[in-house]
Amino acid sequence: MATTGSTRSLTSDPLLSEWLLKLRDKPCLPDTRNVVQVPSELLRRTSETESLIDVEPFVHGLLDRESTRPLLDLLGVRRSPTGPARLLDRLRALAKSTKPPVQEVEKWYRRLDQMLDTCSTADAQNIREVFKAEKLILSQDGAWVTTPSVFLTGDEEDVPGAALIRGSVADLTLWHRIGVADRPFVDLAMQWLATLPSGVVLSAEDGRRVRTLLVRYPIRIWEECGHWVNLMGEWAPVETLTYALSMQTLIRWSHLHDWVKRKTADLQRLPAELVQAPPFSGLPALSAVCEERFNQSPLFPGLEDRRPWMTAFDASPVVGATAFGGMSSCAVRTNGR
Repeated sequence: MATTGSTRSLTSDPLLSEWLLKLRDKPCLPDTRNVVQVPSELLRRTSETESLIDVEPFVHGLLDRESTRPLLDLLGVRRSPTGPARLLDRLRALAKSTKPPVQEVEKWYRRLDQMLDTCSTADAQNIREVFKAEKLILSQDGAWVTTPSVFLTGDEEDVPGAALIRGSVADLTLWHRIGVADRPFVDLAMQWLATLPSGVVLSAEDGRRVRTLLVRYPIRIWEECGHWVNLMGEWAPVETLTYALSMQTLIRWSHLHDWVKRKTADLQRLPAELVQAPPFSGLPALSAVCEERFNQSPLFPGLEDRRPWMTAFDASPVVGATAFGGMSSCAVRTNGR
């Protein structure tokens, strides 16, 4: 009360009894498994917490009643979730399994779908960012993918072999909320290709989809993405590619050094007319710059002391690729490149 006689409340919070404050910090409430917990570690069932059943501990059902809920609130039992972290961690754990239980995966998708109905804008944005960056979506063909690389329905005409959402959970509003597109139009496929890490070996699933797109849109991918697959299976910048390997100029190449494979564009799936046209015609065929040599004389092997370092540092302008068969080696003419 002021000297002028006016009064003002200093706080709008109710004053709690001393015994209530003590109980807040002590394990005093059983959860659904009859384990006694600190009240603040428990949730009570609400429309917001429903999606976290079996994920976080809930207060025992006998105590979670309409008549006791005011007391539970005073004790500090939570009635809203702290965020989607627990649900996302469940999916992360399942994504590490080679054969994840499909029904378990779909259960957590449904829980996230429930959570998005009531969660905050920040939590919803967090969920979108996680699914965009991490492979947490189990597609119809059993591969784990991100949102840019999966679609709700297929379109074999535009993007053959595109990953699809499993039909059993395709009706969830979750997918549209996290940015999954309806159909795999080529522009979306190009956007996905742009997200692939440069110079890194593609995974088996990504490699399969990338090679399918390379056959369908080779020139556009070369010019717009500026990348292609090399013989190492890497998503390589086109400026790093010096040679090309196609079915028309096919040679044995598995024994070549890695540096040769990294510099060679894999054109084996492209038709001859494309290989012979720009921009691919600008790359010399690997077969045209490779030649095989004997490491020692096939007639008089005992008369010549041919040391390995002499073969590697031969005077002619070639760089050895590797030795095979014991008697011969393959060399690639670099032409100063």
